[in-house]
This record gives sequence, C-alpha cells and structure tokens, in this order.
Amino acid sequence: RNSGLEYFKKALDAYEKLEDQEGIGRVLGNIGNIYIKNGDLAEAIMALEKSFDIQMSIGAIRGAAFPLKAIAGLEELQGNYQVTISHYKEYFEIQTEIGHQRRISYGNYFLGSTYYKVGKSQRALPYLKKAIEIQMDLELDDVLVESEIFQSLCLKDLNKEIDIDRIIQLSEDAELSYDTFYYLYRLSKNGHFLDSANVKLQETLSEMEPQFRDGYKSYPTPKAIIQELKRVS
Repeated sequence: RNSGLEYFKKALDAYEKLEDQEGIGRVLGNIGNIYIKNGDLAEAIMALEKSFDIQMSIGAIRGAAFPLKAIAGLEELQGNYQVTISHYKEYFEIQTEIGHQRRISYGNYFLGSTYYKVGKSQRALPYLKKAIEIQMDLELDDVLVESEIFQSLCLKDLNKEIDIDRIIQLSEDAELSYDTFYYLYRLSKNGHFLDSANVKLQETLSEMEPQFRDGYKSYPTPKAIIQELKRVS
C-alpha cells in the first residue's frame, strides 16, 4: 500500500517536471484513492480536489468526474449531506453532458439515496426510479439492487406497499457495501444483513492505517452499525 503511494508520488514528480497537467490530474486521483484505503480522508480530499480542479481546467471532464464522485462519497461518509448532494448534482450534470448512460444511472442513484438519507423520500423517488429504469435497460444487475433497496426504503417511509421478499431475493448474491447492507437491514430487519454490514465494515477498517480507525468508526453509518450490533446482542 505505502509502496503504491510512493510509486504515484514519484510519478507525480515526473509529470510536474514535464508540466503535464493531464498526467498530474490523473496521478493525483490515484493518490487520493490510496489515501481513502489508508483511512486518511483529509489527505484524500485534498488530492482529489486538486485532481478535479486540474482536469476541469484543461477540459478533461470525463477524467474530472472520477475524483468528483470520490469526493462526494467521502463527504457522504462523514455525514456532510448537503455538500454531498451538490457534488453529486455536478457529477450527474457531467455524465449527462457526456451521455454515458451507465454513469447517468449512478448519478440518479447517488442523488436518490442521499436525499433519502436526509429524510427527503418524496424528492428521492424520481431519481431512484430513473436509475432503476436505466439499470434494467442496460441489465446492470450489480447496481440495480442498490437502487431497488433505496426505492423501497423511500416507499416504506411514505407508507406505500413494498415487496420486501423480492428485495431480499435480489440481494442474495449481490456484492454490497457495508453501507448498503446496513440500509437493507433497516428495510428488512433481518439480522443477517446487519452481520454482513459488520463483516464488510471490519474488512474496510482492517485495510486502514491504525491511527485512522477510531475516527472512521465515528462517522454516521459505521457508528450506527456498531451501536445497532450492541443493541441487539
């Protein structure tokens, strides 16, 4: 992991000497991703913001979308939802301009799931419905289940009928994040999904530098998983 960071820092030095802005922007994105794995969110955001700014300045909007999405995800992790929504809107606009349908579906999902997290289920639903429509057309089963979970959570909030058994069946073989497993648990109240959320969370923590783990566990979803496990044990 640290060898990877050193490799990309050397690459960054080389691109800076060449004044290769595209290379600098791309490598800063790679450095940001390593900091995310390490758990150093402050350094990750700084690297990713530089990557985004550089790529936007040279008109590389396709490349700029990747650090922008990562920044939004880090803000979401920390519970900074209004900033998250702003970033996801910009990501959605970029993908709409490019016309990349898969990533347009991601933008819809990101906005819908974040609006749900701030208690705006009615506002979330159109985004999630559009995400599901695109994902079904493109047979994107790996992400469809996540959109379905959050759509069902919104419908449940609005006292609408939902088919929880169908959602559970869709989720059986899906590779979900700890965040999505936790929200699936909230939807279904099935303890298996809480356990799965914890397994994924522990895997994430194990990859981090030890000094960042306690801080990470204080963020909203990791904290909620840990507290709920204590409550039901």
